[in-house]
Formats: sequence, C-alpha cells, structure tokens
Amino acid sequence: MTRDETKQLLFAINSLYVNFTIKSSEDLTNKTNIWFFVLEEFELADIMQAFKIYATCDNKGFPPTAGQLIDKIYTVENLNELTEFEAWAMVSKAISRSGYHSIDEFSRLPEIIQRAAGRSENLKNWSQLACDEVETVIQSNFIRNYRLELQKKSTFERLPKDIKESNAFRISEPLKESIPKLVIIPGSISDCKEADTTYKADMVNELRKKFSVN
Repeated sequence: MTRDETKQLLFAINSLYVNFTIKSSEDLTNKTNIWFFVLEEFELADIMQAFKIYATCDNKGFPPTAGQLIDKIYTVENLNELTEFEAWAMVSKAISRSGYHSIDEFSRLPEIIQRAAGRSENLKNWSQLACDEVETVIQSNFIRNYRLELQKKSTFERLPKDIKESNAFRISEPLKESIPKLVIIPGSISDCKEADTTYKADMVNELRKKFSVN
C-alpha cells in the first residue's frame, strides 16, 4: 500500500464509523503514518476486502484496528486449509500404502501434514500396528500435532516480512521426537506386552554380565 491508498482506507473507516474521527490535517497525517507503517506490505484490494468482511460481520459498531484487518485477510486464506480429520484421512491412506513405499507416500503429503506426521519412517512404523491403535492413539497424536502446526503457520504468516526473513523467526523443521516412536511388533497388543517383557529380561541379563552380578 502507498500512503495515498492508506488515506483511502482511513476515509472509508471514517465514513462508516462515527467514532473513528479525523480531527485535523495533522491528525490525518499521524494516522496515515502509523497505519502505513503497519500495512505497507499489503495490497489495497486485500485490505479493502478485509474491511468489507469486518464491516459486514460487525454488530458492535467499533472501527477495526490494523491488526484486525490483517487477521481477516489470513482468515479467508486459511479457509483453504484441510481440517484435522481431512488431514488425518490423507495420512491414514498413506499409512495403508507405507509397508514398502513410505518415502514415496510421505513425499506426496502436503508440507504441513508432513510436519505434523514427523517423518516417512513413522508411516512405515504405523503401517505395522493394529488398526484400532492407529485409529486411536496415532490419530490423536497426529491431530494434536497438526493443530499446533496450523497455529504456528498462522502466527508466522501474520509477522511482518522483515521479521519473517530473520533467522530467529523461521519455522524450524519438525522434530523427529514430535510423535513418540512406538515399538513395532506386528500383531495384537498382548504380543507387544510379551515382547516388551522379553526385551526387559534381555536388558537385565546384559547388565548382569557387564557388572558380573550373579
């Protein structure tokens, strides 16, 4: 936006909201400067659309802040994001094909879903679990992670351009530990418990040998 375009926005707000006053030319200059400082990265058409959405949805009579208009822009854009269950449906389908093709299946997922899932190895691991466990524990973990990724993305997109480009505010790669890695033992839950007991016994024997404990 230019300063003249910022003035157009201020006049529009002033015309619609009686409690948004422009008292003098000096007041107009001051308002223009601060609103331009906040909104200069945006296009006038996008801001005016956001203002229209705000005005048509408003029933309290308070004029919008610059931040509220920015929020409306991204609210419209975020309507295109998959819901939690739509995202899980894609992951569930990828899991069913990940016995031998987990890397390919992971690469086909949208980036934000990849971040929530963690890594291709998870898809392979999950494909070997019992279905009821995948559709409960794994689904719950994924949805929680996906929700957090959406929040991170939304927050990051609202940052000014110069801050987004700084190293301190870049969205980091998803941590491998973002979803707990489960022990993969094909079969039922009882099989997993039996395998866990055997594993612990083997560990005890190894420690006894190491420290010569009878």
